[in-house]
Amino acid sequence: MRRLGLALAILVVSFGTLVGVLFLDLAWNNRAADICHQELEKPPGAAAASSHTIQWEWSSFAYVCRYDAPGEPTKRVGFTNAFL
Repeated sequence: MRRLGLALAILVVSFGTLVGVLFLDLAWNNRAADICHQELEKPPGAAAASSHTIQWEWSSFAYVCRYDAPGEPTKRVGFTNAFL
């Protein structure tokens, strides 16, 4: 009976951790989308991209914004950029 309680506690903690990580990913993705969208809103007269794509890159451990305007640099949104 004691083992069943321990196994259940481990299962609950594991599930809670998984849910927490999924919510963190969702919040990070939404924040990256907001930051990337702000880059599209440049002052009048400046060349601005009309759209962008956001993808996760493991090599930089960040979401990366790629703009469709030629010569526009990519923007990396790491954890510190998104939340701090």
